Amino acid sequence: MRAALVTPEQEGLVEANETGKYLVRQITAQEVTDAIAVRGHLEGMAARLAAEHGVSCQLQGDLQACLDEGDRLLASHPRTLASYAAYAAINDRFPALILAACGNRALQCAVALNDKQPFASASAMSPMQRTLALDRD
Repeated sequence: MRAALVTPEQEGLVEANETGKYLVRQITAQEVTDAIAVRGHLEGMAARLAAEHGVSCQLQGDLQACLDEGDRLLASHPRTLASYAAYAAINDRFPALILAACGNRALQCAVALNDKQPFASASAMSPMQRTLALDRD
Protein backbone atom coordinates (compact mmCIF):
# COMPACT_ATOMS: atom_id res chain seq x y z
CA MET A 1 0.00 0.00 0.00
CA ARG A 2 2.83 2.40 0.84
CA ALA A 3 4.40 1.81 -2.57
CA ALA A 4 1.12 2.71 -4.24
CA LEU A 5 1.07 6.04 -2.40
CA VAL A 6 4.56 7.13 -3.50
CA THR A 7 3.37 8.77 -6.73
CA PRO A 8 0.42 10.67 -5.20
CA GLU A 9 2.77 11.82 -2.42
CA GLN A 10 5.33 13.07 -4.96
CA GLU A 11 2.53 14.89 -6.79
CA GLY A 12 1.52 16.56 -3.54
CA LEU A 13 -1.91 14.95 -3.37
CA VAL A 14 -1.37 13.00 -0.16
CA GLU A 15 1.03 13.42 2.74
CA ALA A 16 2.17 11.23 5.58
CA ASN A 17 1.29 12.46 9.04
CA GLU A 18 3.44 12.01 12.17
CA THR A 19 2.06 8.48 12.72
CA GLY A 20 2.92 7.42 9.16
CA LYS A 21 -0.67 7.40 7.96
CA TYR A 22 -1.40 9.02 4.63
CA LEU A 23 -3.97 11.77 4.40
CA VAL A 24 -5.38 13.61 1.42
CA ARG A 25 -3.65 16.98 1.37
CA GLN A 26 -5.72 20.15 1.47
CA ILE A 27 -5.17 22.10 -1.77
CA THR A 28 -5.37 25.86 -1.39
CA ALA A 29 -6.85 28.32 -3.85
CA GLN A 30 -3.41 29.92 -4.18
CA GLU A 31 -1.88 26.58 -5.21
CA VAL A 32 -4.52 26.20 -7.91
CA THR A 33 -3.89 29.76 -9.09
CA ASP A 34 -0.14 29.13 -9.15
CA ALA A 35 -0.52 25.90 -11.14
CA ILE A 36 -2.76 27.64 -13.69
CA ALA A 37 -0.18 30.44 -14.04
CA VAL A 38 2.59 27.89 -14.59
CA ARG A 39 0.46 26.14 -17.20
CA GLY A 40 -0.05 29.44 -19.01
CA HIS A 41 3.68 30.11 -19.17
CA LEU A 42 4.46 26.57 -20.33
CA GLU A 43 1.77 26.70 -23.02
CA GLY A 44 3.05 30.09 -24.15
CA MET A 45 6.53 28.62 -24.57
CA ALA A 46 5.08 25.66 -26.47
CA ALA A 47 3.20 28.03 -28.80
CA ARG A 48 6.37 30.06 -29.41
CA LEU A 49 8.38 26.92 -30.22
CA ALA A 50 5.66 25.56 -32.50
CA ALA A 51 5.53 28.89 -34.36
CA GLU A 52 9.32 28.93 -34.71
CA HIS A 53 9.19 25.43 -36.22
CA GLY A 54 6.43 26.48 -38.60
CA VAL A 55 2.79 25.49 -38.40
CA SER A 56 1.82 22.74 -40.83
CA CYS A 57 -1.40 22.92 -42.85
CA GLN A 58 -2.65 19.93 -40.85
CA LEU A 59 -2.00 21.63 -37.50
CA GLN A 60 -3.53 24.87 -38.70
CA GLY A 61 -6.66 23.00 -39.82
CA ASP A 62 -6.90 21.07 -36.55
CA LEU A 63 -6.53 24.24 -34.47
CA GLN A 64 -9.13 26.07 -36.55
CA ALA A 65 -11.53 23.13 -36.18
CA CYS A 66 -11.16 23.38 -32.39
CA LEU A 67 -11.87 27.12 -32.48
CA ASP A 68 -14.88 26.68 -34.74
CA GLU A 69 -16.35 23.93 -32.57
CA GLY A 70 -15.71 25.94 -29.42
CA ASP A 71 -17.51 28.95 -30.92
CA ARG A 72 -20.43 26.71 -31.87
CA LEU A 73 -20.66 25.26 -28.38
CA LEU A 74 -20.44 28.66 -26.70
CA ALA A 75 -23.23 29.98 -28.91
CA SER A 76 -25.57 27.07 -28.13
CA HIS A 77 -28.57 27.57 -25.86
CA PRO A 78 -29.41 25.96 -23.61
CA ARG A 79 -26.06 24.51 -22.69
CA THR A 80 -26.27 20.84 -21.90
CA LEU A 81 -24.09 18.34 -20.10
CA ALA A 82 -23.01 17.09 -23.53
CA SER A 83 -21.95 20.59 -24.60
CA TYR A 84 -19.95 21.03 -21.38
CA ALA A 85 -18.19 17.72 -22.01
CA ALA A 86 -17.52 18.59 -25.66
CA TYR A 87 -16.11 21.98 -24.68
CA ALA A 88 -13.86 20.39 -22.05
CA ALA A 89 -12.55 17.97 -24.69
CA ILE A 90 -11.76 20.84 -27.08
CA ASN A 91 -10.18 22.79 -24.24
CA ASP A 92 -7.84 19.82 -23.74
CA ARG A 93 -7.26 19.16 -27.45
CA PHE A 94 -6.25 22.68 -28.52
CA PRO A 95 -3.23 23.04 -26.21
CA ALA A 96 -2.35 19.37 -26.73
CA LEU A 97 -2.00 20.01 -30.46
CA ILE A 98 0.32 22.94 -29.83
CA LEU A 99 2.28 21.01 -27.23
CA ALA A 100 2.77 18.09 -29.62
CA ALA A 101 3.97 20.50 -32.33
CA CYS A 102 6.50 22.27 -30.10
CA GLY A 103 8.98 19.41 -30.34
CA ASN A 104 10.31 19.84 -26.79
CA ARG A 105 10.03 16.68 -24.72
CA ALA A 106 11.08 18.36 -21.46
CA LEU A 107 8.35 20.96 -21.90
CA GLN A 108 5.79 18.25 -22.67
CA CYS A 109 6.76 16.43 -19.45
CA ALA A 110 6.54 19.65 -17.42
CA VAL A 111 2.99 20.28 -18.68
CA ALA A 112 2.02 16.67 -17.95
CA LEU A 113 3.32 17.01 -14.39
CA ASN A 114 1.53 20.33 -13.90
CA ASP A 115 -1.70 18.78 -15.22
CA LYS A 116 -1.69 16.42 -12.25
CA GLN A 117 -2.30 19.34 -9.92
CA PRO A 118 -5.99 19.59 -9.02
CA PHE A 119 -7.92 21.99 -11.26
CA ALA A 120 -4.82 22.92 -13.28
CA SER A 121 -5.55 21.06 -16.51
CA ALA A 122 -6.99 22.91 -19.49
CA SER A 123 -10.38 21.21 -19.24
CA ALA A 124 -10.75 22.38 -15.65
CA MET A 125 -11.08 25.95 -16.88
CA SER A 126 -14.42 26.28 -18.61
CA PRO A 127 -16.35 29.47 -19.29
CA MET A 128 -19.47 27.33 -19.46
CA GLN A 129 -19.60 26.73 -15.73
CA ARG A 130 -22.23 29.45 -15.37
CA THR A 131 -24.87 30.75 -17.75
CA LEU A 132 -24.68 34.47 -17.05
CA ALA A 133 -24.43 36.60 -20.19
CA LEU A 134 -21.28 38.27 -18.86
CA ASP A 135 -19.57 34.90 -18.42
CA ARG A 136 -20.58 33.88 -21.93
CA ASP A 137 -19.15 37.08 -23.42
